[in-house]
Amino acid sequence: MSTYTDAVYSYLRQRLTPRTDLVEDLVQDVLLVALQKLDTFAGHSSVTAWLILIARHKVEDYYRSQLRAPGPLAELSLESAGPVTQPGFDERLDGARAQEKVRRVLARLPDRTVSCCSGGTGKTQYEGHGGAGGSNREGSRTSARARAQRVQAAVGSRVR
Repeated sequence: MSTYTDAVYSYLRQRLTPRTDLVEDLVQDVLLVALQKLDTFAGHSSVTAWLILIARHKVEDYYRSQLRAPGPLAELSLESAGPVTQPGFDERLDGARAQEKVRRVLARLPDRTVSCCSGGTGKTQYEGHGGAGGSNREGSRTSARARAQRVQAAVGSRVR
């Protein structure tokens, strides 16, 4: 009998892995059903295969009952669920907010300061230019730094 019990136990343990506390109860249920239905065993397969079939039905019954039964919400953990947003969403949102903030500040500055900041293109680095917006056209990083310092001086405390 222990040979059959080991096979059924092994099968049920694989199928109920997160809930291994249920394995022994279901093994007993399988053996009880097998004892009750022993007269229906036709012998077309091995006893082990027959017991595994009963165990499979017991596992299906268990999971079916779990689907029907409402589970307590306390078991759900928001921390283990992971992020709800898409990867990079926060970065894109922060970038959009920064871009909008730059637009508002530039709208309050005199035209001369805005053209200095944008390198004469009307676009800032947040609007598609890399680096300091137009520094490639002027040919040096020094001019880009100087332009950035002039913008910082012009903007001053307006950003905050």
